[in-house]
Amino acid sequence: MEYPRIVKGTSYGRVYEVDEGLYFPSVTTILNYGLPKQEYLMKWIIENSNGSYEKHLNHSGEASEVGTAIHDLIERIVNGEVIEFTDNPLDFVSGRGYYPTFNTLLQIRKGLQSFMNFWTHNKPKVESMEKLMYNTDQYEGNYMFPFCGRTDLICTIENEKLEPERWLIDYKSSRVVKDVLSYQIQLSMYTAIHNQNNPDKKIDRIGIVHCNKTFRGVNPPRSTQNPIEYDYRPDLIKPVYTIFQQVYDGYELGKPKLKESAPKVFCLEA
Repeated sequence: MEYPRIVKGTSYGRVYEVDEGLYFPSVTTILNYGLPKQEYLMKWIIENSNGSYEKHLNHSGEASEVGTAIHDLIERIVNGEVIEFTDNPLDFVSGRGYYPTFNTLLQIRKGLQSFMNFWTHNKPKVESMEKLMYNTDQYEGNYMFPFCGRTDLICTIENEKLEPERWLIDYKSSRVVKDVLSYQIQLSMYTAIHNQNNPDKKIDRIGIVHCNKTFRGVNPPRSTQNPIEYDYRPDLIKPVYTIFQQVYDGYELGKPKLKESAPKVFCLEA
């Protein structure tokens, strides 16, 4: 069996088995349960779930699927593929829980336009894409980084002095991308793992590429040309993980809880 691997059928949250019998929660799971929700996000969750917790857990929604489609298509474009859009939104999203329309496709296309605006302006040199980040080093008997996550892009970009700087970048299609604490900690957690794994290739700067999917007009705004930069805050990682440990009950005896499953085969004995 190859490691790390996603544990399928967890009751909630994403869990990775990074080595045999060793389970780390995902970075996004830690942030989801270890950080308080900002007011604008809590309002969006309540409105889109109609107050139903089950609907909140199971309903991906258009915004989520548009974001996933943008991520997937960016990877294909950077790998040299030519993407040509059809008129059928179901070629790009599942439509589960909502009715996809032309506007769904328009959001994806605008998100990609915004990304291309960043790419052509900076001409980044790719070091890795969609890389799963984890580390099993220990200090005084405890894992230093007991979490796992996938980075969108690590690249070098020339600064004003034409000197290459190593960036760790995440793509976001949300309306709000500045001063979001969860984004800052997410980037910091990835950076901490990367720097531990690559002491000779440490990250210089971290930021969000805004794949703006709702801009007006024909061309993306100038704000999409450069990453929205965040300060590296390794001091915030341990407090968030400590709170996560206190409030998250998706583990039992060190193993993730799995969803209860009904039998798949039914028959009457002869």
